[in-house]
Amino acid sequence: MFLNAIRLILLAVLVFTCGGCGDGDQTVIRENAEPNAIVTGRVIDSSTLLPVGGAVVTLLCNGTKLTVTTSNSSDPDLAGTFTFFGIVPTASYTGYELTISAPGYAVTYSAVQVQATSDNMPVSVPLGNITLGKPCDVTVIVSDHGIPVQGIVVSASNQYGYGSAITAVTDANGSAVLTGLNQEAFYHIVTAPKYDASGNILYSASSSSSYQPQNSARTISIAVTKAMSGGAIQIIGSNLTGNITTSTTNSLSQTYIKSDSIIRIVFNYPVVLTGSVSATYLNDLVPLSDPDYGKVVTVTTLTGSLDQSGTILTIANSSPYIKNQTYTFIIPVVTTLNGQTRSYNFSTSSPFFVNPVYVTDDSLTGLGPATILKADNFNGTSGATATSTPAQVYVEFPEKVFGTYRVISTKDGTVVTPFSNNTMTIGSFDGTIAYAANSGGADGVVVFKLPIDYFIYLPDNRTGAPSEVTIAFDVMDADGNRFNKTVTLPVQ
Repeated sequence: MFLNAIRLILLAVLVFTCGGCGDGDQTVIRENAEPNAIVTGRVIDSSTLLPVGGAVVTLLCNGTKLTVTTSNSSDPDLAGTFTFFGIVPTASYTGYELTISAPGYAVTYSAVQVQATSDNMPVSVPLGNITLGKPCDVTVIVSDHGIPVQGIVVSASNQYGYGSAITAVTDANGSAVLTGLNQEAFYHIVTAPKYDASGNILYSASSSSSYQPQNSARTISIAVTKAMSGGAIQIIGSNLTGNITTSTTNSLSQTYIKSDSIIRIVFNYPVVLTGSVSATYLNDLVPLSDPDYGKVVTVTTLTGSLDQSGTILTIANSSPYIKNQTYTFIIPVVTTLNGQTRSYNFSTSSPFFVNPVYVTDDSLTGLGPATILKADNFNGTSGATATSTPAQVYVEFPEKVFGTYRVISTKDGTVVTPFSNNTMTIGSFDGTIAYAANSGGADGVVVFKLPIDYFIYLPDNRTGAPSEVTIAFDVMDADGNRFNKTVTLPVQ
């Protein structure tokens, strides 16, 4: 019977044209489009699927609202139905918004598209069954690092952009209750910015979070941070250096200092020291026979002081830092931002990585154009004890270097093996600083061991059986000293 009724309505529209939505209230105008469309539907309960009579259905036409009420008829074909007459078809990229409300149900929103026909013949838009879900209340707790924030506007808007947002304002406990959310809908829940009486922003708006009541707790929390606080301590300047540039590469190294360096760090907020500044290092640049070999040593000769503004920290060491050693600094600083105590993680925080800190060798024994490099397979033998057993080849530098190298060839007795022209980069994590004797090397000195790529394995250089590697280097140390030449190195 419902379909028969629609057919009768369509026939009636052929002989009767409504002048607009709601007897002249219609404001939607489309060229060559007659106000002859019909929008129909049925409203049902989402859980029982039974018709809902007496529901108020509103169709929004560019600001003009058309309202009808669903049928309370005892006829099962008519119960819960609604019809809008004389609707103007819309362009393909626009549409109408349908709102349905009824006692005991959450307000439901949806979009309606009314397509025009090429000949302006009447068009029917059957929306079918539209379900109404039950409402619920959701409590939102707003806090700043655990402290409730009062006076924050909280809103829940339909995830698809339909309808007006449901809003509430937090009380002294930071609590706001959003009333009438549809348990079956999806929402974006956000906080609005908060200003003081002078118009200065106190809290920025929070980003949206997706929320569906039927799959979530009815109490949720939103963390906000005071505006203009930055939210954390940051280092905005330092005399620590981390970029090493050669003619062929720009490699990011560890942060480095000289053995007599005085460190200065600039913070974005005034800070206070909550303890002593110290540093640790792994004591591996000593012979294996040293009783402290392999132990973590704490540096107790450091002093840290803040300037009058509390933003510049100066760290001095009454003893020189150990050259070629890597230090990890412990700097216990905090600041108070908007009543909250914030600390700084020197190991991972950006924009500057303070740890680890490498101590350069800026003495005459460091890298230079005349530096003599050595190749060693660190098998514990050389000279009279040289063996024919191949092992991984390393090149020894007097200190850590950055840059590039290219293996040209190797020689094992009478066999010469040429290599491709691939250039390899020496970065901050390549190679190791070690006491040579700890790895079976021939020299009991501190060296920078760089494993040569391609997994080159060669035996010791022996009388009558040369073992050599030819490599082109273009490297620099942390002080900017450059070594740019091709060398042929016998393997120790």
